[in-house]
Amino acid sequence: MKKKIALVALVVSNIVLTSCNETSTSINTTSSDISSSSPTSTYDFSNVSVPQGNGEKLFAKSLFCDDIDNENGSIKVYYDENCNYLYDEDVIAPFNTSMKVILAYTSSQKDMIDSKSYYVQNRFTYNIQHYHALFDRHYFYKENGVKINNLAVVNASYGSNKKVKIEKELFDALKDSVEMTKYSNGLFNMTIGDLSDLWNDQITLAEYKSFTDDEYRELSKNAKKVIYIDPLKDDVDKAKSTVLSYEELKESLVFDEENLTVTFKEVERLKGTELKPSITLGGFAKGRATELFYQSGVLDSLVSYIDSGSSSIKFLGNRADEKPWTVNLTNPKYMEVYNSPSWESSSLLNGSEVQFFLFNDFSISSSGYYNHYFYAKDASMKRRNHIINPLTGYSEDFFDAVTIVMDDAGLADMYTTALMSTTSIEEADALLAKMNEGFNTSAKAIYMNYDEKTSRANCYIDSS
Repeated sequence: MKKKIALVALVVSNIVLTSCNETSTSINTTSSDISSSSPTSTYDFSNVSVPQGNGEKLFAKSLFCDDIDNENGSIKVYYDENCNYLYDEDVIAPFNTSMKVILAYTSSQKDMIDSKSYYVQNRFTYNIQHYHALFDRHYFYKENGVKINNLAVVNASYGSNKKVKIEKELFDALKDSVEMTKYSNGLFNMTIGDLSDLWNDQITLAEYKSFTDDEYRELSKNAKKVIYIDPLKDDVDKAKSTVLSYEELKESLVFDEENLTVTFKEVERLKGTELKPSITLGGFAKGRATELFYQSGVLDSLVSYIDSGSSSIKFLGNRADEKPWTVNLTNPKYMEVYNSPSWESSSLLNGSEVQFFLFNDFSISSSGYYNHYFYAKDASMKRRNHIINPLTGYSEDFFDAVTIVMDDAGLADMYTTALMSTTSIEEADALLAKMNEGFNTSAKAIYMNYDEKTSRANCYIDSS
């Protein structure tokens, strides 16, 4: 089925929604194998007229995922694999963000929505908290007193030849990550855990030093952007050496489909060293959790969308007012300029450079340098952000943001992570085609970069 998209503004991306009147009181209490799925939709970005709807007023109710209550909740977080030392934070936000379901309805549907809201919110909270625990590589968990064999347990088993029995959701996520390494030419790689930690620490330090350190505060003020030093090259190279190739992944991760076990074997290249790979699912965990909740059927027949911290959103159904879903894609360069001392109202940039409309079910994911980044204190002045190219150990800065529109929210997150590490439109377009072929789907991409010479944003729908 081809879904028609009206693209009304060119010149992309956290996602801002202008979907319906959110005037009702919000409730704020506290997998399938994607590599073998069949394509269900294609997306056409041609210019079409935007339906004006039937004039019926639409309302929205927000149902938030509760934070994990580490003191009184059913899920407990621990520092150690034996679950002896309780994590010292009382409250943990799943996936370190705010996730919510928004139900869209008319006035005649209010009683029905009110009757279902409590159930939906409870199921949403349970599922998302559980997926957070399952995909977390840093900490260990118990649920109702029973230890969860999560990603941290899998990482801890490296080199022991121990078969770790895991839940199907984690099993499928690990298998799909291995396949994405192949189809992304290595630009998506789940063994970048050490690299990710190194750069996240450096970016956090850069943000802190730009305010507290006299030298870097002055440099940042004069440059009108956050300036800081890169990590030591030896540290980058050491962390990069723990990133496994596709061939190494296939040899070191042994999957037993029948018994749902995974064995994380020692890598031949790293034998005799203190180095070991660290698997992270951070590149798509939120989107995967979103897709899994969608597949649970809790939202069947409810027109709604799942907002996973604004960077990954899943839309379900057609609105009763017969209007399409409206999506604005935020321009990260605008946010950088707006938040800097150099901001001027005469800026040539817009807060949102793209807006489009779409009906039916679809997912949208955006990656870009929205919050955590700095510029290197050297002649290159290259921008560093949290999306790391596994092949080089550094982030790329050709694209400011990449947005993917497709059916699967988890797969969309993988796509944007890989595409942000490309260095040309041609490379990105070829990679998109290869991933679409490999996963038998038909994702569409929106790319944006900033032209320093003209001070304008360039937007590309695929390569056009």
